[in-house]
Amino acid sequence: MDRFGGGFAYIDEKVDGDVINLVGVTGKTGPLTAIDQSIPAMVTPKNPTSGTTRWWLSKPAASPPGS
Repeated sequence: MDRFGGGFAYIDEKVDGDVINLVGVTGKTGPLTAIDQSIPAMVTPKNPTSGTTRWWLSKPAASPPGS
């Protein structure tokens, strides 16, 4: 199981091997975390792309309205 939550997919060989079943998993999931990130060591004001960061989150997230 995915510790971050989400659906579960399986193939039931007894019914039809060509059908993929999707099941929603309910219950408590882990907190939102950054499982991978890329943060530059130095940001140069004259080069705006020097401060580009990348975050890979454990589940979908959105910014609050107005941010």
